[in-house]
Amino acid sequence: MKNWICDRTLVTTRIIAALLGLIAIGSTSFAGAAPQQQIPSINSANLDTGSKKKILNNPEKNSTIVALSEKVQVSLENSVNAPEKIPLKQGMPYKEARQILIQQGWQPSLQGQPNLRDRSVKELFDLGYKEIKDCSGTGEGPCRFEFINKQGELLVIVATTRGSENTKRFVRNWWIEKKTESNQQNSSSNIIQEGRYWLGGTDRGLEVKGKQYRYYDESNIDRPWQPLSELQYIKKGVVFDGKNYWCLSTLAPKTGGISCSKNGW
Repeated sequence: MKNWICDRTLVTTRIIAALLGLIAIGSTSFAGAAPQQQIPSINSANLDTGSKKKILNNPEKNSTIVALSEKVQVSLENSVNAPEKIPLKQGMPYKEARQILIQQGWQPSLQGQPNLRDRSVKELFDLGYKEIKDCSGTGEGPCRFEFINKQGELLVIVATTRGSENTKRFVRNWWIEKKTESNQQNSSSNIIQEGRYWLGGTDRGLEVKGKQYRYYDESNIDRPWQPLSELQYIKKGVVFDGKNYWCLSTLAPKTGGISCSKNGW
């Protein structure tokens, strides 16, 4: 009887030890597997309730979703309308936006003919907005304005009215169009030559020297020098100051009665 009790005790002890071993092994396995099932943090502001449920029920897809979200965010941050590149704001007066752009080196683009048959376009063009291209007669009457920089980038601005006054416009949106081959060629060859430029038929002149220019007339009054970036290159020997076209005097024909235009003398 004594031997039977000892044997029974020994068997019981071995069974308990085996169970403890299984529990220890299971705990180690669960501890190792737990990190693989962790759900990464998700910005709840960017997901609706249905999307959250799907993500929680499909943890294996979380990394793909988060990566895609990051790509979208980077794409938005690299938008061409980033404030650090184009210093404009929606709703700002177009007149103010124009001044800021010109100060930063953008010049009215004279490529392409404006639709002067449209009354709104002609009125703006006559007021000196040479960058105007076309307007729509519907809704807020959006108009398209174009600027170009030294890199040959074409900046398009759409400005609308807030009433019946055509000349009081506000920036709605803007973008940079892809460089064209002609723009790229112009950006590398648009070098304003030094010398004296004339209007033709007047005693007024414009002198270019280095990276600056100034106006002069027969009174020989010294005019202040201004940065050359304020002038727009049109073609060899022709520049535009925002109001008039000026032609290089050395290219002027010997016959009288000739005036300067965007096509030259």
